[in-house]
Amino acid sequence: MEVESLPYKSRMLSHLIKSYGPLSRSELVKMVDMPRDEMDRIIVTWRDIGWAEKTKDGYVMTDIY
Repeated sequence: MEVESLPYKSRMLSHLIKSYGPLSRSELVKMVDMPRDEMDRIIVTWRDIGWAEKTKDGYVMTDIY
């Protein structure tokens, strides 16, 4: 995996969330062509800095700036 691509992919995911509102990980997987492990790394990073909350259904994205 290219480390340089993660910031771009993170921005792409955050753009989707800004456009559609909070989305679960399973909803994001259906919308983007990205390996699940890459998406998980981005989501875990977001969670660590307070941008995502973990729910019983997976991660639901919240305020992405």
